[in-house]
Amino acid sequence: MSTPSNLPPSLILPGSGPAPLSTQPAFVAGPNGLLVPNGTPLPPATPATPATPANSGFFQRLIAALSGGRVQIESSFVGTVLMASVVAVDVAAIANLGDPELFYEKRNAWVATKDSVETSRSELWNSWTDNIAPNWSGDAASILETYIRFKANGLFGALGDVGWEMSSAMNKQAKEVLEYDFSVLSIVLASGPVFQKLWAMRSHPVGLVMLLTQGGIYVGLLANLITQFADLLVANDSALYDVKGKLNNMRATFYEDGGPNEGVRNFNLSPNISDPDLTKDLWVPMGEN
Repeated sequence: MSTPSNLPPSLILPGSGPAPLSTQPAFVAGPNGLLVPNGTPLPPATPATPATPANSGFFQRLIAALSGGRVQIESSFVGTVLMASVVAVDVAAIANLGDPELFYEKRNAWVATKDSVETSRSELWNSWTDNIAPNWSGDAASILETYIRFKANGLFGALGDVGWEMSSAMNKQAKEVLEYDFSVLSIVLASGPVFQKLWAMRSHPVGLVMLLTQGGIYVGLLANLITQFADLLVANDSALYDVKGKLNNMRATFYEDGGPNEGVRNFNLSPNISDPDLTKDLWVPMGEN
């Protein structure tokens, strides 16, 4: 069996070539990634069905609650010099609102990914220690052990770390979005009734001054809140960019120059590693070496 010239030689696993001259069982990989004795009936792989996340409708209720307050506030400044500023800051504040449940869903998805990676790492390691290491020696066994110990194990760990960092980033983003949403809601709902009372008094010079003064404070509060939230988004985006850099570094482990279009890395394995006629030399049953 030859390997295409553009791909590195593949490793022959026990059970994929001629059976070794021994009573020791050969093993093949099952659909779940675990190694089972050659000849064992393999159950069909069952694709996982992703669960549909439940949404409580928080964001829809938030928008509905804000609508009434915004109408009260904007109607209080019709015909005043602050009308344009109030409408502009209202629009900007609403545009920055987000549904925190979307980020919580992404957080949970990354936690599940991290758990899946750790499960796969444990299954790979247990398959080696339970099925291969006690039964096989030889050059191929040594190569596989080195790869599992110093390559695959580390890669699984790095992927798990990325999963944890991403879940933490999503959790932080959800918290920031929720705090911003509640801050806007509290300012708008608290200001609406006040402005309605001041609007009723605006025919008096003192009432008009109070309305415009409070309007200026309202515009300043929302503008400051929007600025602070933008700074938080920039900081969180930088953290995500760092995680992206780690993922790109890991891609370099699998692909030439880190680019899938450049082809898989050449691990400089001997061409003999893919020769099924040499399986008996590469995989030596324990006790026969």
